[in-house]
Amino acid sequence: MVKKIVIVVVVVAAIAAGAWVYTTYLAPQAEAEIPEELEEEVTRVVPATGVILPFRWATLSFKMGGVVEEVLVEEGDEVPEGQLLVQLDSSDVEYAAAQAEAALVTAQAALSQVGASPRDEELAVAQASVSAAQAQLAKLRTGASQEEITAARGALETATVALQQAQAAYDEVSWLEEIMEMPQALALQRATVDYEIARAIYNRVVKGPSAEDIAIAQAEVDRARASLASLSAGARPEDVAVADAQVVQAEVALSQALSAVEEAGLRAPFAGTIGALRVREGEMLGPGVPVVVLGDVGEFKIETTDLNEVDLYLIQVGQEVSVTFDALPERTMRGLVTRIAPMANLEQGGTNYTVIIELAEQNPDLRWGMTAFVDIFVGAR
Repeated sequence: MVKKIVIVVVVVAAIAAGAWVYTTYLAPQAEAEIPEELEEEVTRVVPATGVILPFRWATLSFKMGGVVEEVLVEEGDEVPEGQLLVQLDSSDVEYAAAQAEAALVTAQAALSQVGASPRDEELAVAQASVSAAQAQLAKLRTGASQEEITAARGALETATVALQQAQAAYDEVSWLEEIMEMPQALALQRATVDYEIARAIYNRVVKGPSAEDIAIAQAEVDRARASLASLSAGARPEDVAVADAQVVQAEVALSQALSAVEEAGLRAPFAGTIGALRVREGEMLGPGVPVVVLGDVGEFKIETTDLNEVDLYLIQVGQEVSVTFDALPERTMRGLVTRIAPMANLEQGGTNYTVIIELAEQNPDLRWGMTAFVDIFVGAR
Protein backbone atom coordinates (compact mmCIF):
# COMPACT_ATOMS: atom_id res chain seq x y z
CA MET A 1 0.00 0.00 0.00
CA VAL A 2 2.78 2.33 1.01
CA LYS A 3 4.58 1.47 -2.20
CA LYS A 4 1.58 2.48 -4.30
CA ILE A 5 1.31 5.80 -2.53
CA VAL A 6 4.98 6.49 -3.17
CA ILE A 7 4.53 5.67 -6.84
CA VAL A 8 1.56 8.05 -7.12
CA VAL A 9 3.51 10.84 -5.44
CA VAL A 10 6.46 10.32 -7.76
CA VAL A 11 4.18 10.39 -10.84
CA VAL A 12 2.46 13.58 -9.68
CA ALA A 13 5.82 15.19 -8.99
CA ALA A 14 7.08 14.18 -12.42
CA ILE A 15 3.99 15.64 -14.08
CA ALA A 16 4.36 18.87 -12.13
CA ALA A 17 8.03 19.10 -13.03
CA GLY A 18 7.25 18.51 -16.71
CA ALA A 19 4.58 21.16 -16.69
CA TRP A 20 7.01 23.67 -15.13
CA VAL A 21 9.68 22.89 -17.69
CA TYR A 22 7.20 23.30 -20.56
CA THR A 23 5.75 26.56 -19.36
CA THR A 24 9.17 27.93 -18.55
CA TYR A 25 11.25 26.86 -21.57
CA LEU A 26 9.05 25.28 -24.23
CA ALA A 27 5.71 27.10 -24.29
CA PRO A 28 5.49 30.24 -26.59
CA GLN A 29 6.24 33.41 -24.65
CA ALA A 30 3.68 36.22 -24.82
CA GLU A 31 5.10 39.69 -25.79
CA ALA A 32 5.30 42.11 -22.93
CA GLU A 33 2.84 44.96 -23.28
CA ILE A 34 4.38 48.48 -23.29
CA PRO A 35 2.31 50.95 -21.36
CA GLU A 36 0.81 53.62 -23.61
CA GLU A 37 2.44 56.44 -21.61
CA LEU A 38 5.94 54.94 -22.16
CA GLU A 39 5.32 54.53 -25.91
CA GLU A 40 4.40 58.27 -26.19
CA GLU A 41 7.55 59.17 -24.27
CA VAL A 42 9.71 57.36 -26.86
CA THR A 43 8.18 58.92 -30.03
CA ARG A 44 7.55 62.52 -28.98
CA VAL A 45 11.18 63.82 -29.11
CA VAL A 46 13.13 64.65 -32.29
CA PRO A 47 16.82 65.47 -31.63
CA ALA A 48 18.85 67.83 -33.79
CA THR A 49 22.02 69.92 -33.75
CA GLY A 50 21.96 73.67 -34.23
CA VAL A 51 24.02 76.85 -34.05
CA ILE A 52 23.48 80.02 -32.03
CA LEU A 53 22.94 83.12 -34.18
CA PRO A 54 21.83 86.69 -33.52
CA PHE A 55 18.25 87.46 -34.44
CA ARG A 56 19.65 90.08 -36.82
CA TRP A 57 22.96 89.71 -38.60
CA ALA A 58 24.46 90.35 -42.04
CA THR A 59 27.62 89.90 -44.08
CA LEU A 60 28.50 93.31 -45.55
CA SER A 61 30.33 94.04 -48.81
CA PHE A 62 30.95 96.92 -51.23
CA LYS A 63 28.90 97.47 -54.37
CA MET A 64 32.01 98.83 -56.09
CA GLY A 65 35.63 97.71 -56.19
CA GLY A 66 38.64 99.66 -55.02
CA VAL A 67 41.65 99.93 -52.72
CA VAL A 68 40.98 99.91 -48.97
CA GLU A 69 42.07 103.29 -47.64
CA GLU A 70 41.12 102.87 -43.96
CA VAL A 71 39.64 100.26 -41.61
CA LEU A 72 37.90 102.08 -38.77
CA VAL A 73 36.73 99.16 -36.55
CA GLU A 74 38.02 95.99 -34.94
CA GLU A 75 36.38 92.65 -34.22
CA GLY A 76 34.20 92.87 -31.12
CA ASP A 77 33.50 96.59 -31.48
CA GLU A 78 29.94 97.71 -30.83
CA VAL A 79 28.84 100.20 -33.50
CA PRO A 80 25.70 102.34 -33.90
CA GLU A 81 23.60 102.36 -37.05
CA GLY A 82 25.24 104.39 -39.82
CA GLN A 83 28.79 104.30 -38.47
CA LEU A 84 31.53 104.18 -41.11
CA LEU A 85 33.31 100.81 -40.91
CA VAL A 86 35.65 100.64 -43.92
CA GLN A 87 36.61 103.36 -46.43
CA LEU A 88 37.80 102.81 -50.00
CA ASP A 89 39.97 105.28 -51.92
CA SER A 90 37.36 107.66 -53.36
CA SER A 91 39.55 110.15 -55.28
CA ASP A 92 38.33 108.98 -58.70
CA VAL A 93 34.63 109.02 -57.83
CA GLU A 94 34.97 112.39 -56.10
CA TYR A 95 36.54 113.82 -59.28
CA ALA A 96 33.68 112.36 -61.33
CA ALA A 97 31.18 113.94 -58.93
CA ALA A 98 32.86 117.34 -59.33
CA GLN A 99 32.64 117.03 -63.12
CA ALA A 100 28.98 116.05 -62.90
CA GLU A 101 28.26 119.04 -60.68
CA ALA A 102 29.94 121.38 -63.18
CA ALA A 103 27.93 119.84 -66.02
CA LEU A 104 24.72 120.48 -64.10
CA VAL A 105 25.63 124.14 -63.56
CA THR A 106 26.29 124.49 -67.30
CA ALA A 107 22.98 122.86 -68.22
CA GLN A 108 21.08 125.07 -65.78
CA ALA A 109 22.72 128.18 -67.24
CA ALA A 110 21.80 127.08 -70.76
CA LEU A 111 18.19 126.58 -69.70
CA SER A 112 18.09 130.03 -68.14
CA GLN A 113 19.56 131.55 -71.28
CA VAL A 114 17.05 129.80 -73.53
CA GLY A 115 14.09 130.86 -71.43
CA ALA A 116 15.25 134.44 -70.82
CA SER A 117 13.81 137.39 -72.77
CA PRO A 118 16.23 139.06 -75.24
CA ARG A 119 18.12 142.07 -73.92
CA ASP A 120 17.87 145.48 -75.62
CA GLU A 121 21.52 145.28 -76.67
CA GLU A 122 20.95 141.95 -78.39
CA LEU A 123 17.94 143.31 -80.27
CA ALA A 124 19.98 146.36 -81.32
CA VAL A 125 22.79 144.20 -82.67
CA ALA A 126 20.36 142.02 -84.59
CA GLN A 127 18.65 145.08 -86.07
CA ALA A 128 22.02 146.53 -87.10
CA SER A 129 22.88 143.27 -88.84
CA VAL A 130 19.65 143.50 -90.84
CA SER A 131 20.37 147.10 -91.81
CA ALA A 132 23.93 146.31 -92.90
CA ALA A 133 22.81 143.35 -95.01
CA GLN A 134 20.09 145.45 -96.68
CA ALA A 135 22.58 148.23 -97.43
CA GLN A 136 25.00 145.80 -99.03
CA LEU A 137 22.23 144.33 -101.18
CA ALA A 138 21.08 147.78 -102.27
CA LYS A 139 24.61 148.76 -103.16
CA LEU A 140 25.10 145.68 -105.29
CA ARG A 141 21.86 146.30 -107.16
CA THR A 142 22.76 149.97 -107.80
CA GLY A 143 26.22 149.19 -109.11
CA ALA A 144 29.53 150.96 -108.58
CA SER A 145 29.63 154.75 -108.44
CA GLN A 146 31.86 156.87 -110.71
CA GLU A 147 34.16 157.52 -107.75
CA GLU A 148 34.59 153.78 -107.15
CA ILE A 149 35.37 153.19 -110.83
CA THR A 150 37.92 156.00 -110.82
CA ALA A 151 39.55 154.66 -107.66
CA ALA A 152 39.72 151.15 -109.10
CA ARG A 153 41.28 152.47 -112.33
CA GLY A 154 43.85 154.46 -110.36
CA ALA A 155 44.77 151.45 -108.28
CA LEU A 156 45.21 149.37 -111.43
CA GLU A 157 47.44 152.01 -113.08
CA THR A 158 49.61 152.25 -109.94
CA ALA A 159 49.96 148.49 -109.80
CA THR A 160 50.88 148.46 -113.52
CA VAL A 161 53.67 150.99 -113.04
CA ALA A 162 55.01 149.10 -110.02
CA LEU A 163 55.03 145.87 -112.00
CA GLN A 164 56.93 147.50 -114.89
CA GLN A 165 59.57 148.88 -112.53
CA ALA A 166 59.96 145.53 -110.77
CA GLN A 167 60.28 143.79 -114.12
CA ALA A 168 63.00 146.20 -115.28
CA ALA A 169 64.98 145.72 -112.07
CA TYR A 170 64.68 141.99 -112.42
CA ASP A 171 65.80 142.02 -116.04
CA GLU A 172 69.06 143.79 -115.11
CA VAL A 173 70.20 140.83 -112.98
CA SER A 174 68.23 137.99 -114.51
CA TRP A 175 71.38 136.53 -116.03
CA LEU A 176 72.83 135.73 -112.60
CA GLU A 177 72.62 132.11 -111.40
CA GLU A 178 71.43 133.20 -107.94
CA ILE A 179 68.67 135.40 -109.38
CA MET A 180 65.85 133.56 -107.53
CA GLU A 181 67.52 134.36 -104.22
CA MET A 182 67.91 138.08 -104.94
CA PRO A 183 65.44 140.80 -103.73
CA GLN A 184 64.60 141.77 -107.33
CA ALA A 185 62.91 138.38 -107.81
CA LEU A 186 60.79 138.76 -104.66
CA ALA A 187 59.84 142.34 -105.61
CA LEU A 188 58.70 141.16 -109.03
CA GLN A 189 56.52 138.45 -107.44
CA ARG A 190 54.84 140.94 -105.10
CA ALA A 191 54.27 143.47 -107.87
CA THR A 192 52.71 140.76 -110.02
CA VAL A 193 50.27 139.74 -107.28
CA ASP A 194 49.28 143.35 -106.54
CA TYR A 195 48.66 143.96 -110.23
CA GLU A 196 46.41 140.89 -110.58
CA ILE A 197 44.36 141.94 -107.56
CA ALA A 198 43.97 145.52 -108.79
CA ARG A 199 42.96 144.31 -112.26
CA ALA A 200 40.35 141.90 -110.80
CA ILE A 201 38.86 144.68 -108.66
CA TYR A 202 38.73 147.09 -111.58
CA ASN A 203 37.06 144.53 -113.86
CA ARG A 204 34.52 143.68 -111.16
CA VAL A 205 33.70 147.34 -110.46
CA VAL A 206 33.29 148.13 -114.13
CA LYS A 207 31.31 144.98 -114.88
CA GLY A 208 29.04 145.26 -111.83
CA PRO A 209 27.72 142.48 -109.48
CA SER A 210 26.78 139.12 -110.86
CA ALA A 211 23.47 137.36 -110.22
CA GLU A 212 25.28 135.10 -107.79
CA ASP A 213 26.59 138.09 -105.82
CA ILE A 214 23.09 139.52 -105.52
CA ALA A 215 21.70 136.11 -104.45
CA ILE A 216 24.33 135.81 -101.74
CA ALA A 217 23.56 139.31 -100.46
CA GLN A 218 19.84 138.56 -100.46
CA ALA A 219 20.46 135.37 -98.47
CA GLU A 220 22.41 137.38 -95.91
CA VAL A 221 19.49 139.81 -95.57
CA ASP A 222 17.07 136.90 -95.06
CA ARG A 223 19.34 135.33 -92.43
CA ALA A 224 19.66 138.59 -90.49
CA ARG A 225 15.89 139.15 -90.59
CA ALA A 226 15.21 135.58 -89.38
CA SER A 227 17.67 136.00 -86.54
CA LEU A 228 16.00 139.24 -85.47
CA ALA A 229 12.54 137.66 -85.64
CA SER A 230 13.63 134.64 -83.62
CA LEU A 231 15.23 136.84 -81.00
CA SER A 232 12.15 139.03 -80.76
CA ALA A 233 9.78 136.04 -80.48
CA GLY A 234 11.73 134.46 -77.63
CA ALA A 235 12.63 130.78 -77.12
CA ARG A 236 10.71 128.07 -78.94
CA PRO A 237 8.95 125.50 -76.75
CA GLU A 238 11.02 122.70 -78.25
CA ASP A 239 14.27 124.55 -77.44
CA VAL A 240 13.15 124.98 -73.84
CA ALA A 241 12.19 121.29 -73.67
CA VAL A 242 15.62 120.23 -74.94
CA ALA A 243 17.42 122.46 -72.45
CA ASP A 244 15.21 121.23 -69.61
CA ALA A 245 15.91 117.60 -70.55
CA GLN A 246 19.63 118.32 -70.48
CA VAL A 247 19.26 119.69 -66.94
CA VAL A 248 17.41 116.54 -65.84
CA GLN A 249 20.09 114.36 -67.43
CA ALA A 250 22.82 116.32 -65.62
CA GLU A 251 20.94 115.97 -62.31
CA VAL A 252 20.73 112.19 -62.74
CA ALA A 253 24.44 112.00 -63.57
CA LEU A 254 25.30 114.04 -60.46
CA SER A 255 23.06 111.86 -58.28
CA GLN A 256 24.80 108.73 -59.58
CA ALA A 257 28.22 110.25 -59.01
CA LEU A 258 27.36 111.26 -55.43
CA SER A 259 25.99 107.75 -54.80
CA ALA A 260 29.31 106.32 -55.95
CA VAL A 261 31.11 108.58 -53.47
CA GLU A 262 28.79 107.37 -50.70
CA GLU A 263 29.24 103.73 -51.71
CA ALA A 264 33.01 104.07 -51.31
CA GLY A 265 32.33 103.99 -47.56
CA LEU A 266 30.88 100.86 -45.91
CA ARG A 267 28.48 101.81 -43.09
CA ALA A 268 26.61 99.76 -40.49
CA PRO A 269 23.01 99.17 -41.65
CA PHE A 270 21.96 98.64 -38.04
CA ALA A 271 23.44 98.81 -34.55
CA GLY A 272 25.42 95.71 -33.61
CA THR A 273 28.75 94.05 -32.87
CA ILE A 274 31.55 93.37 -35.37
CA GLY A 275 31.65 89.59 -35.47
CA ALA A 276 34.32 89.20 -38.16
CA LEU A 277 36.57 91.58 -40.12
CA ARG A 278 37.91 90.19 -43.40
CA VAL A 279 39.88 93.09 -44.84
CA ARG A 280 43.10 95.05 -44.30
CA GLU A 281 44.24 98.50 -45.36
CA GLY A 282 45.82 98.61 -48.80
CA GLU A 283 44.00 95.54 -50.13
CA MET A 284 42.29 95.62 -53.52
CA LEU A 285 38.65 94.54 -53.22
CA GLY A 286 36.17 93.52 -55.87
CA PRO A 287 32.45 94.27 -55.65
CA GLY A 288 30.50 91.79 -53.52
CA VAL A 289 33.52 90.44 -51.60
CA PRO A 290 32.57 89.81 -47.91
CA VAL A 291 34.21 92.45 -45.74
CA VAL A 292 32.45 92.68 -42.36
CA VAL A 293 30.08 90.38 -40.45
CA LEU A 294 27.78 92.45 -38.23
CA GLY A 295 25.23 91.13 -35.74
CA ASP A 296 22.94 92.37 -32.97
CA VAL A 297 24.04 90.09 -30.13
CA GLY A 298 21.46 91.44 -27.69
CA GLU A 299 19.20 88.48 -28.51
CA PHE A 300 20.04 85.05 -29.92
CA LYS A 301 18.12 82.35 -31.74
CA ILE A 302 19.00 78.79 -32.79
CA GLU A 303 19.02 77.41 -36.32
CA THR A 304 19.20 73.64 -36.76
CA THR A 305 21.82 72.27 -39.13
CA ASP A 306 21.05 68.53 -39.46
CA LEU A 307 17.28 68.05 -39.15
CA ASN A 308 16.62 65.31 -41.70
CA GLU A 309 13.63 65.31 -44.00
CA VAL A 310 12.33 62.05 -42.48
CA ASP A 311 11.65 63.89 -39.21
CA LEU A 312 10.32 67.09 -40.77
CA TYR A 313 6.69 65.95 -40.92
CA LEU A 314 6.70 65.68 -37.12
CA ILE A 315 7.78 69.30 -36.61
CA GLN A 316 5.27 72.12 -36.20
CA VAL A 317 5.54 75.79 -35.31
CA GLY A 318 4.86 76.29 -31.59
CA GLN A 319 6.33 73.00 -30.37
CA GLU A 320 8.45 73.16 -27.24
CA VAL A 321 12.19 72.55 -27.35
CA SER A 322 14.82 71.62 -24.78
CA VAL A 323 18.33 72.96 -25.52
CA THR A 324 21.73 71.99 -24.09
CA PHE A 325 25.24 73.18 -24.91
CA ASP A 326 28.67 71.61 -24.76
CA ALA A 327 30.08 75.00 -23.84
CA LEU A 328 27.60 75.40 -20.95
CA PRO A 329 27.44 72.06 -19.11
CA GLU A 330 24.65 71.55 -16.60
CA ARG A 331 22.68 74.27 -18.36
CA THR A 332 19.37 73.43 -20.05
CA MET A 333 17.22 76.06 -21.73
CA ARG A 334 13.70 76.01 -23.11
CA GLY A 335 12.46 77.34 -26.40
CA LEU A 336 9.78 77.22 -29.11
CA VAL A 337 9.82 76.38 -32.80
CA THR A 338 9.01 79.69 -34.55
CA ARG A 339 9.70 78.93 -38.21
CA ILE A 340 10.43 76.02 -40.56
CA ALA A 341 12.42 76.68 -43.72
CA PRO A 342 10.34 76.05 -46.87
CA MET A 343 13.34 74.71 -48.81
CA ALA A 344 15.87 71.99 -48.06
CA ASN A 345 19.54 72.67 -47.37
CA LEU A 346 21.71 70.27 -49.39
CA GLU A 347 25.08 71.49 -48.12
CA GLN A 348 25.36 68.97 -45.29
CA GLY A 349 25.56 65.85 -47.46
CA GLY A 350 21.84 65.06 -47.07
CA THR A 351 18.42 66.57 -47.38
CA ASN A 352 18.07 68.67 -44.24
CA TYR A 353 15.75 71.51 -43.28
CA THR A 354 16.47 74.49 -41.08
CA VAL A 355 14.19 75.07 -38.11
CA ILE A 356 14.31 78.36 -36.21
CA ILE A 357 14.02 78.13 -32.41
CA GLU A 358 13.37 81.11 -30.18
CA LEU A 359 14.73 80.78 -26.64
CA ALA A 360 12.44 81.42 -23.71
CA GLU A 361 15.23 83.34 -21.96
CA GLN A 362 18.58 84.86 -22.94
CA ASN A 363 21.75 83.81 -21.13
CA PRO A 364 24.72 86.24 -21.02
CA ASP A 365 27.07 83.26 -21.45
CA LEU A 366 25.73 82.46 -24.92
CA ARG A 367 28.08 83.25 -27.80
CA TRP A 368 27.55 83.69 -31.51
CA GLY A 369 28.35 80.41 -33.30
CA MET A 370 28.10 78.02 -30.30
CA THR A 371 26.81 74.52 -31.00
CA ALA A 372 23.40 73.71 -29.52
CA PHE A 373 21.74 70.32 -29.05
CA VAL A 374 17.98 70.50 -29.26
CA ASP A 375 15.22 68.04 -28.42
CA ILE A 376 11.95 68.98 -30.14
CA PHE A 377 8.88 67.63 -28.36
CA VAL A 378 6.66 66.60 -31.23
CA GLY A 379 3.90 64.94 -29.16
CA ALA A 380 1.41 66.33 -26.61
CA ARG A 381 3.00 66.90 -23.19
